[in-house]
Amino acid sequence: MAVLGAALAAPLVVRLAPLRINTSSSLPRGLYLLEPVRGTPYPGEIVLACPPPAAAAVALARRYLDPGPCPGGTKPLGKLVLAAGGDRVELSAAGITLNGCALRAASSLPTDSRGRRLARYPAGVYRVGAQELWLFSPHHRSFDSRYFGPVSTQNVIGGLRPLLVLPSLPIGRWTAILRSCAPRS
Repeated sequence: MAVLGAALAAPLVVRLAPLRINTSSSLPRGLYLLEPVRGTPYPGEIVLACPPPAAAAVALARRYLDPGPCPGGTKPLGKLVLAAGGDRVELSAAGITLNGCALRAASSLPTDSRGRRLARYPAGVYRVGAQELWLFSPHHRSFDSRYFGPVSTQNVIGGLRPLLVLPSLPIGRWTAILRSCAPRS
């Protein structure tokens, strides 16, 4: 009886609360609630966003992402916001510096898991535009802004709130680091 009740209630729950299951390594695997984003997402927030078209083409060709509804033809990415409008991002071989905070464990890789060369976003110092975000995952093989640069805030579908996830990545620690490096008033 309980199973029947859960099966009948499931469509109602999905309609009332958009649930997302993450099976990628970019975020802890598990169940997330997709919520509307109020204002510009801030560093440390988890978002669901479409990659830029050029990045989507690479992701499809290399099977980093499955086909989906995003303008580039992929499924959206679940990532942490690394930086938002006004933040200063510096990319170098040593890693990423966010507003003067060195994030050494956030360096990009020269090749993907199959040994194929990865084009990295050019090293340099960038001021994040008002309508831009830099996306990031602490997973060392994540395909994110280290490789394709900033993403328009228009590409954000919503925020993701973990409901039932496996503690596989130190998301809480990274959220605290990013928020401390990019405080918002």
